[in-house]
Amino acid sequence: MFLLRTGPRFLFFRTSQAALLQQRLLSMPHTELLGLREGLDRSGEDSVLCFIRDPSEPAPAADELSAILVQQEIGAFLAGILNDASLRHLHIGVTPGPASVILRCAGDPAALLRRLEHEFAARVESWAGALSTGTQSDTILGLTTKPVSAALHESDMAGPCLLIPMPGHALQQRLRSEAILYITENLEDHSWRELRISIFDSTDNHLLNYERILCAVRDLETGMILAEQWTHDNAFTLMAVPTFEIRFFTFEPIRDIKRLLIGLEYDDDGRRLVDFDLFAQNRKIPWSQAARGHTAAADQGARSRFMRRFFPTPRLLAGREELATQCRTELFERLSPNAARELQSLERRLRERQSDTP
Repeated sequence: MFLLRTGPRFLFFRTSQAALLQQRLLSMPHTELLGLREGLDRSGEDSVLCFIRDPSEPAPAADELSAILVQQEIGAFLAGILNDASLRHLHIGVTPGPASVILRCAGDPAALLRRLEHEFAARVESWAGALSTGTQSDTILGLTTKPVSAALHESDMAGPCLLIPMPGHALQQRLRSEAILYITENLEDHSWRELRISIFDSTDNHLLNYERILCAVRDLETGMILAEQWTHDNAFTLMAVPTFEIRFFTFEPIRDIKRLLIGLEYDDDGRRLVDFDLFAQNRKIPWSQAARGHTAAADQGARSRFMRRFFPTPRLLAGREELATQCRTELFERLSPNAARELQSLERRLRERQSDTP
């Protein structure tokens, strides 16, 4: 499970022949000229955003910056420039910009932003503003609630960024050891959740269904698998049913994990593939807890007659089949294209095996 990733690298070029340098860079492979926002959206850990200007001309406003996006590791890119004979006659000055880091957050992003602002003596900025005022001794820190291993866009950032007066390597070293602490303290109950998932499959394809769960969990970075084991469940009197059990550690709300599992229980045709049971503190979480409109009053498990009388369970907004369709659509909207294809491939194998089972 990833909580931290580096962002693109930034380079600022100064030359009196800016147009010539820009033309030469754009002739190199894997480069294109973009606006700042689009450049940030399409860049990743191994990308470089280059800004070129003529020192004799006024600097453009922060929100009017354009950049050359280079889809190449910064060392290889700079080596290519140094070894390019056509650029040797140009007087080029290069200044590294601030480093950039993306931190996964949970709970209230605004509260975590305020804490980090105070703790690191940081300044709240837009990405454009941070690039205009930051130096190579600074780091731009962005927060997101999305998985950090996937491609991230500016719209995926949870609010503005922070310009932190600390080099990127030093900030990353500190955050690697403290990221889990920041997430935990920012959760509403200051605690991660240890859940148990039981897999029931009458066609004995437990491990293939386990692969499906792993595919979704890895891609969405929803938590960590702590343990796995075969066990039995007494579904009927004097009849033990084999099950495969997973212990799962997550900071996501229980309701969201239940919705993920319901989305995996059915295929695109509404056919039920498997039965996943979710337990929290040895209490089975009902499918109704995943329904929209479900309130905390209905989350207390077995309630007293008094509670059932005066705090009735709210009417569910969807039946189980409709809920499964909602959850499955929601799941595939969140998955990356590669993970969605992998999951569909696993489900084809599962349906083939189940159809061959007498």
